Amino acid sequence: QDIGLVTNGRKAQVRINAYPDKWFEGVITYVYPTLKAETRTVPVRLELANPGGLLKPGMYAQVELSSGN
Repeated sequence: QDIGLVTNGRKAQVRINAYPDKWFEGVITYVYPTLKAETRTVPVRLELANPGGLLKPGMYAQVELSSGN
């Protein structure tokens, strides 16, 4: 119900499960136009800085979106 609030350029705070004490800042760069019916989810692409190469493909994360842009 909230996917309409998820837009390109919106800032996000990301916490990677492997690094629970670190927060990474990112920006939404793409909201996919399709819904995955099995999970009722919409994929979203976030771009994050990766200082020190800590982030790896497939890592689990928690994402918080800002209430404004």
